[in-house]
Amino acid sequence: VINGDRDKQEISFEVSNLFKFLKKNNFEIKTAKAMVAPKPRKRSPKQERKRSAKGDKKAEPAVVSIANKPPTIDVEDKGRQPGLPACPIILLVGGPGSGKGTQCKRIVDRYKEVVHLSMGDIIRNQISTSGTADMKWGMIGQLVQKGEMAPQEVTADLLIEQIKKHKDAAAFIVEGYPRDKLQMEEFNKQIGGLNFALLLDCDEYYMQKRLLDRGKATDRVDDNLNAIQSRL
Repeated sequence: VINGDRDKQEISFEVSNLFKFLKKNNFEIKTAKAMVAPKPRKRSPKQERKRSAKGDKKAEPAVVSIANKPPTIDVEDKGRQPGLPACPIILLVGGPGSGKGTQCKRIVDRYKEVVHLSMGDIIRNQISTSGTADMKWGMIGQLVQKGEMAPQEVTADLLIEQIKKHKDAAAFIVEGYPRDKLQMEEFNKQIGGLNFALLLDCDEYYMQKRLLDRGKATDRVDDNLNAIQSRL
């Protein structure tokens, strides 16, 4: 779990260091760029609130999110399915606007052999190319615009298709998938062999602000206020 309410450089440095775990899987990046530790910066808003709550009895308490009980995954991960590359698969997960895409781009910039697979980008590309001519993708486009998820059987098929296109990848870093119990079980059933996952932990307020700012600068269909609230 990585604190995502910090400067992008600090997060990137920590994520890059975590890739050393891949050596346990007989995997090593050959052409990685050298890392330079970022200079210490001002505390994040989350850290400042916690510090204030501890040091001042009259201060507002830090916001605490109470998560639902984790779901029981009924489909066991029995390893990588036949016909798929055997290289490591890493999940980079976190709420919308937590900086997943930014960190993935930094990872593949440093580790040239790693392939970044963004489920959101894959689905949006499919919608843009097939949405007007294909009724199914037209309906999926409407779901995505409302902030809802595409059907899990569709997402799994798209991910498998992309994995097969990169048979020489040293590793895959998957962003935006899986998002719930059914998608996790579909991953275990059709792909399998998960190596590890990184979670970017961010405050909801800042995630929403980042998404609204991004929506003003891009044409992403799911960066409108109603969709953002649904996704969060």
